[in-house]
Amino acid sequence: MGKPLFSVIIPTYNGSQRIGYCLRSIFKQKYPQDNFEVIVVDDCSTEDISASVMKVLSEFPDEGFNVKVIRLPQNGRQGKARNVGFAKAIGKYLINIDDDDALNGDDIFEKIEKVLKDSSVDVLLLDSYNVVNGKCNNELKFKDNDAKVYNGKEFMEKQSVSWTAWHYVISKEFLEKSNIKFCENVLYEDVDFCLDIVSHASTISYRPIPIILYTIREGQTSKIGLSERRVDDLFKLTERLNMLAQSFADSRKENIRNHYIFQMNVIVSRNLWRLKRDEIVRLLNSHRPDNLEFSKLTNFAFKNPKVYSIVAQISRPVLLSMIRIMKRLRK
Repeated sequence: MGKPLFSVIIPTYNGSQRIGYCLRSIFKQKYPQDNFEVIVVDDCSTEDISASVMKVLSEFPDEGFNVKVIRLPQNGRQGKARNVGFAKAIGKYLINIDDDDALNGDDIFEKIEKVLKDSSVDVLLLDSYNVVNGKCNNELKFKDNDAKVYNGKEFMEKQSVSWTAWHYVISKEFLEKSNIKFCENVLYEDVDFCLDIVSHASTISYRPIPIILYTIREGQTSKIGLSERRVDDLFKLTERLNMLAQSFADSRKENIRNHYIFQMNVIVSRNLWRLKRDEIVRLLNSHRPDNLEFSKLTNFAFKNPKVYSIVAQISRPVLLSMIRIMKRLRK
């Protein structure tokens, strides 16, 4: 038996009630079973993930799926889980999917293989549909019909870069040669990873094929929260993006700085003021905006952390009331 074309990586933490939905969408593919493998990486769950996987497999008793369940001894968040899955994968191409999402139809692997036969690339950007409260909106994220093959620099000049890893099919050989990995034990690890693979790709292309049904639910780590840890990780992400930008001497540097670091700065500014006074001061004292371009408000906060924290505390009730009113008006 030769190596499979695809390795599907599923990181999970306490996802025993969710992962069945994901696995069934994979096992129902009308595609040769020996041409793909599934790697479930259990990020030190407090639940029995293996039992949940075996239960789903029992629904397909006559099938010979290649499924591995790897349990991590310590929780390292999705970045660690995905890195371990990548290292254990033997497929030519890597596909990421979250444990509560699903493949959109039973011919997804077939569609991806057809594209790759026409255009063998390092990175293939595909699309998705959002599923909210069980309803699919059938709306593509990118909608660009340009199927040309570009290098990373050219691609970034014409196309938006998705921040989510499951939008990409990635050549394992390219990933290993580039030595690109997820940052571990942090939130928002997808953002710099995705920019890293796109910006370094020798060949990359996009197809408006919605391969993923993305479930939007409360409590996702990708949803901006109000904890000190999350805002701290946003600062760290901005610093990682700046390091990536500084590694280039062409348009990729300015592209990352002007678009993606700018967006991170906006998100930081929107969330920093919501924290408690002592949390704000700690964060501002532990991060320094060296070589980074933050907003005027955030720059003021860096220079005057105590003053900023007091102003934020005083204005917070009014601002939160305004936000609640605006949300009601939009409904």
